[in-house]
Amino acid sequence: MVVALAELAMQTAPWFAFFGTMQILARFTAPSKLDGPTRAYWASSIVSTIHGVYVAPLAWRAMSSGGYWSSDDVTLATDDAVHCCAIYLGYLIADFVPLLVYVNAWKGSTPYLWHHGLSLISWCMMATRGHLLAVAVGLLLLEATAPFTNGRWFLSTIGISSGLLYTINGLCMAISFFVLRVCFMGWLFVRYVVVLRAGFFALPPTTWLTVLACYAFGYPLQLFWFRKIAIGIVKVLSGGKKKSK
Repeated sequence: MVVALAELAMQTAPWFAFFGTMQILARFTAPSKLDGPTRAYWASSIVSTIHGVYVAPLAWRAMSSGGYWSSDDVTLATDDAVHCCAIYLGYLIADFVPLLVYVNAWKGSTPYLWHHGLSLISWCMMATRGHLLAVAVGLLLLEATAPFTNGRWFLSTIGISSGLLYTINGLCMAISFFVLRVCFMGWLFVRYVVVLRAGFFALPPTTWLTVLACYAFGYPLQLFWFRKIAIGIVKVLSGGKKKSK
């Protein structure tokens, strides 16, 4: 199944409108003490959480109903898979706006600009060509970590940096990040780039080169962030032991 770019744009537009509207509304939920850029980051984090909670279950359903878990066909395409891509593209475009506006105010936002740019190109290409949708939709399962990664920032921002809720969220963040963004993302790479390399490299070079570029940029970032999470957990646990003594 091949989806025309115009058709994909029509599917993406409502989601861009939805997430863009959420960006505006979410600012009103930010604590009054926050400055403008931080209020915008608060809103962006809420929208990221909404997107993650919504798209991850849909991605799981698309992977299961479309037979992506077991199929070796790198050109297998379903309506559910394309729908997930449209949701993600709508979110990316909506999130691109505050990123561009606050790129100098939000510390460490430059990698996200590159991430969003590469993702827009790659997911557009995979959806319109019907190539590697198992990778495109599979990677959307990583968005399930958003409630915990954003939750940590929310808690810290409102002054909660210890206690049971903070600890539980931190553990959920670490476990989900390791399972999805380290192990599962790595498994997808091994399955489609190594095990199914004949089919992968038989695709147009623009397809597999773009996907490889996304992995080359994105996977090291996941490992870097998980290292920081692991160091933080060790500090919390060792600090707790010292206090108990």
